[in-house]
Amino acid sequence: MKNKKVLITAGPTREFIDPVRFISNLSSGKLGYKIAEKFSSFGYKVILISGPVSLKPPKGVKVYNVVSASEMFSKVKKFFPQADIFISTAAVCDYKPFKIKKQKIKKSGLNSLRILKTTRKKP
Repeated sequence: MKNKKVLITAGPTREFIDPVRFISNLSSGKLGYKIAEKFSSFGYKVILISGPVSLKPPKGVKVYNVVSASEMFSKVKKFFPQADIFISTAAVCDYKPFKIKKQKIKKSGLNSLRILKTTRKKP
């Protein structure tokens, strides 16, 4: 098992609308972190790609922190070819804003939001 690699995704992703607002999914990341901890305790080499969570990294697990769906996809794509096992527990956003505003949008200025699907390809 020492030579077996496990790739796990956990937590939510965030798609920013402006510097202070974002679209996200409710996810604590606890399931992915617990799975990563368990595989590590069995001697597997574990890579955990995590969206924003408030959890301590499991002991012996290499954690890569990401924010957006595209960052999550990019990291998974990078490590997927090396993985013997892939477990996806992340709550990845399905949509993102068409355009991210550089400044905070005033409350009166956010009447509608144009959205696009996020990346949905296999690694």
